[in-house]
Amino acid sequence: PPQMKVPGFQIIRTIGRGGMATVYLAIQESLEREVVLKCMDHERDSEQDFITRFLDEGRMIASLTHPHIITVYDIGTVDNMVWIAMEHVGGGDLKDKIGREAQSVDDALDLVEKVAKALGYAHERGIVHRDIKPANILFRNDGTVLLTDFGIAKQASMDRELTSTGTILGSPFYMSPEQAEGMAVDGRTDLYSLGVIFYELLTGMRPYNGDTAIKVIMQHIQSPVPKLVGELQPYQPLLNHMMAKNRDERLPDAASLLRELRLIRGDTQGSGATDVAGGGSRRRLASAAQAEKWSTKKRLTTLGSSLLMVTAAMGVFYVYAKTLQNAAIVQRSAAQEAKTVPLTSLAPAPSAGVARAPAPGSVSQNEVVRALEVLARKSLREDRLTHPAADNA
Repeated sequence: PPQMKVPGFQIIRTIGRGGMATVYLAIQESLEREVVLKCMDHERDSEQDFITRFLDEGRMIASLTHPHIITVYDIGTVDNMVWIAMEHVGGGDLKDKIGREAQSVDDALDLVEKVAKALGYAHERGIVHRDIKPANILFRNDGTVLLTDFGIAKQASMDRELTSTGTILGSPFYMSPEQAEGMAVDGRTDLYSLGVIFYELLTGMRPYNGDTAIKVIMQHIQSPVPKLVGELQPYQPLLNHMMAKNRDERLPDAASLLRELRLIRGDTQGSGATDVAGGGSRRRLASAAQAEKWSTKKRLTTLGSSLLMVTAAMGVFYVYAKTLQNAAIVQRSAAQEAKTVPLTSLAPAPSAGVARAPAPGSVSQNEVVRALEVLARKSLREDRLTHPAADNA
């Protein structure tokens, strides 16, 4: 039986565990309704940064009232631990749905539209989600789409970026290039992630894959936007502008995305109705000129030269010597991984005393180091300091 006790709630069972919290199915006794109870793990109680972010999540979601955003019922603390009670939905998440069945173009456009509405509402209030992925898109039993888990969201108006602490946040498979580089982000990073989901809905596969996180991250930064083939080609211009490597070439906001979706679906009145005549006929694009305008230029993103320093707590300094011993192994592994990234290769080392610019399309040693730093910060955030062997800080 669960050992967790939160006054006013009867915990039924554990639903899952994340990097910073445990999620339970519970009964809110005052109203006799099922809720999802998200609680900070006990071992993190002394880490104020985690607690603050967790409380911020509850306050941010509670401030958002939208048909496509999960409802928060209550938030509180018990025994120096914080918890959030939110709506329990029984329709599963998009990750499971993609795994079970193929999605039609109609379904893909409909889902992107609903999530875009939720994002537009949040962005207008200065909140960037920063972790848009299928597991964070839920369904009620009636099919209503809900965006959830603002646990790593931030107020866009805040002066201090969460990344200034040396922490990289988000899922590598859906991470925007600027987020992967640890840069400041705005609402366009959510649109990029939604573009990745759009591609996955249309094709049944992720645009970038790899057997390690670094390979996926490097592809988000450098590989071109994936191509749609066959009957999906009419949606390539939209995908290009959602997933442009340069965020200045992306759709500027969710409202722009919604306008283009209406044009594609032939819905100039903005009703949001889906054109399914003839069993899901091909939608029209606004015009050939607009499609050309929205074609994304191939671009190799220049990574920032300044590196964020990773700061560890006093209690973990003892691993420093072991880290030095493994440095040579990590460096060789990084070089091998960078070589496997599509369309890129490691630049040859220059001769002694001779400065040599990297060849076009190559990945410099500094870029590989930066990518490894991104992974190291993420691993530290998830308490993977030395284990598992293949994926630690």
